[in-house]
Amino acid sequence: MIFPNTISHRISRPRLTRFLRSSVVFAFVLLAGAVLLSDVQAQYFGFGKNRVQYQQFDWRFIQSDHFDVYYYGSENYYLAEFTAK
Repeated sequence: MIFPNTISHRISRPRLTRFLRSSVVFAFVLLAGAVLLSDVQAQYFGFGKNRVQYQQFDWRFIQSDHFDVYYYGSENYYLAEFTAK
């Protein structure tokens, strides 16, 4: 019969505890590194709707006595003319 207070039990338990503690720390560091690297990758390689998309506009303007009304597109001409009056 082996008693828990024997010398062999006292020696093996700290080694096991140290191994488990170092394994948990290593797994945590590995998981944290993976999470941080995925965030960095998402910042530099944009995809989808969050990317800024520029369009070329053909800006025109109507001059009035006190200010200029800028507009683009032929469908906005009548609104700009009404605003300039």
